[in-house]
Amino acid sequence: MNRLLAPLLLVVASSLLALVRAQEKPRPAITHEEIPAPAAAGALGANLFRAPDGRVWLSWVEPAAPGKLALRCATLDAAAKKWSAPRTISTEPTLTASQGDFPQFAINAAGRAWAIWTDGKGGARVTESRDGGATWSASAAFAPPGIGVEKFSLAVLDDGRVLAAWLDDRAKKSGGKMSALYARVLGSDAPDQLVDDAVCDCCQTELTAFLDGGALVAYRARTVDEVRDIRTARLRGNIWEAPRTLHPDNWKIAGCPMNAARLASEGGRVAAAWFTAADGDARVLASLSPD
Repeated sequence: MNRLLAPLLLVVASSLLALVRAQEKPRPAITHEEIPAPAAAGALGANLFRAPDGRVWLSWVEPAAPGKLALRCATLDAAAKKWSAPRTISTEPTLTASQGDFPQFAINAAGRAWAIWTDGKGGARVTESRDGGATWSASAAFAPPGIGVEKFSLAVLDDGRVLAAWLDDRAKKSGGKMSALYARVLGSDAPDQLVDDAVCDCCQTELTAFLDGGALVAYRARTVDEVRDIRTARLRGNIWEAPRTLHPDNWKIAGCPMNAARLASEGGRVAAAWFTAADGDARVLASLSPD
């Protein structure tokens, strides 16, 4: 699986960036070439991250000692079409991963990196590196006990700070029926910011950052009528704008689709791609924004 998963994700990322550029340039031919990943047999939870310097990082979880998992990462040498030797981020017993929820990784231009994973008990752990991923701190709890958090996404803002977005069930603890979307800058003392108070509670989040210092998050929302379309919300400065529906698919489903949207941006241009089965018609849609 590890020989196929990383090349597939590279094709997806390349395809999204091709959509971003399509408004100004002739559509390029999309090709692919297999680049074997350095992950061990049984690996899962592959996550690609493009750093501000353009370097592509791959993180994943693989079996380590019997009964244990290891979170590892590697970088791509694009010229040689080869991955570096793996580095270990963590082998802590709190590590978990599945096809639907797996660790997230981000690194800024100064070499400060973060990794976050859910712990299998409703919480999450976060670890930090200040030397480009060579060494990592012991993990710390991401949220106070009793708050369920999952489906993280990370993005490096233009000033080098790392923004996190995630699904959060704190409202359910006080009688609410919906999970919510929250965000915060990692390492900041600022409080968590509520982005949307009604979201699908097991679909991924997705972040992309802009040169103006802001960011965009995409996720699957949920209404009282069980419409679960994709919404986006824009971060400007330190303020999250009101969420907007990306496209009115009007997909009504009394359950979780287990998927949301993917984003890619270049400058101020953004491409989004997502799955819907509204009206019983399963399809993948894409949308472009020039601004």
